[in-house]
Amino acid sequence: MPESLTPELARPGRRQRFSLLDGQRGLAALIVMLRHCHTTGALLPVAYTAVDFFFLLSGFVIGYTYEQKLRDRKITTGRFLRTRFVRLYPMILFGTVFGAIPVFAQLILGGYPIGIGSLLGAFFRQLFLIPSPPLIYDVDSLDSIFPFNMPEWSLFFEVLPNIAFAMLVFYITPIRLFILAALAAAGLGFATLAHGSMILGVDLQTLPGGLCRIGYSFTMGLLIHRLYKSQRFQLSSMFSWLLSGILVALLICPQSFLLPNEFTFEMFAVVVCFPLLVFLGAHTVNGPRLSAVCDFAGRLSYPLYLTHFPIIFVFNWYIEKHNPHGSVLAALIVLQFSAVIACAVLALLCYDEPLRRAISSRLLPERFPAKPIQAT
Repeated sequence: MPESLTPELARPGRRQRFSLLDGQRGLAALIVMLRHCHTTGALLPVAYTAVDFFFLLSGFVIGYTYEQKLRDRKITTGRFLRTRFVRLYPMILFGTVFGAIPVFAQLILGGYPIGIGSLLGAFFRQLFLIPSPPLIYDVDSLDSIFPFNMPEWSLFFEVLPNIAFAMLVFYITPIRLFILAALAAAGLGFATLAHGSMILGVDLQTLPGGLCRIGYSFTMGLLIHRLYKSQRFQLSSMFSWLLSGILVALLICPQSFLLPNEFTFEMFAVVVCFPLLVFLGAHTVNGPRLSAVCDFAGRLSYPLYLTHFPIIFVFNWYIEKHNPHGSVLAALIVLQFSAVIACAVLALLCYDEPLRRAISSRLLPERFPAKPIQAT
């Protein structure tokens, strides 16, 4: 995501400028959830590239929202970092605690040959977004740098360019961004070939590849922001369906269509297609009804991204253990999907947005009034 998934709380009356990008963010978060499901994951071999789309959106939104303000000293570096903390950390805290529940339950049930001390150490490191070494090797989620809620690995990489952006904003030029993007793309290609896929940054062994992923996509997002400022035009809402269809097709493309090979497809999607989709999507204007749907999808995407995995974890464990078939499996799939969406909605409306309002009133009082809430 994630923000890697959703933008900030907006000021009252601020017009929804990038509603299509909000809707695409929600679509991508949903596809990430399907990628982690036992029953659908194998059908979505390259859906993990949705994270690169999130990184790209993040660079674009951060550049659009904050670059000129920081350059003009309308906001300070400290305020920018506090704003990012308010936006990102409440759901990181929730996701870590929520994700710890099934892991510690498995430990109590004797499912993991690992000590409570190791788990507690990893838990407190994750609360502060500090990567952990692998806890156990036969459970994928515990091999992650953030074992209690694996998708949080992308938030670790999300924070790094935010800090770098705030510190280096006065030194950013298009040519420097282009050089950095080219170098990151070359590193990403090398790391993808070496690892065999673009699943990079999830564990300690592939951390350098994860830096290349965020380095390319976040930098390209900043470049697209610059290009957007200089090339203004409007596309009709018809393009919303076309561009969203292309995005979904890229993310759910089955293995048999990955021509000439998975490496070429991943690089083509991440390096070429996603930047084009964001550039064109930023210029697409939706009608009020479609904008409202896209707005809610964008708001929901971040809680969905950080709450789905613990629920999927439990359902995957049950399905693998009991191997249900037919109507029982179908019922479990429906229940799983319903539980994920319901949990994300509750987290958004009852936790994330109210808590951000409360924190913002103390840390950012003049910028974030109590209501209403909109996505950028």
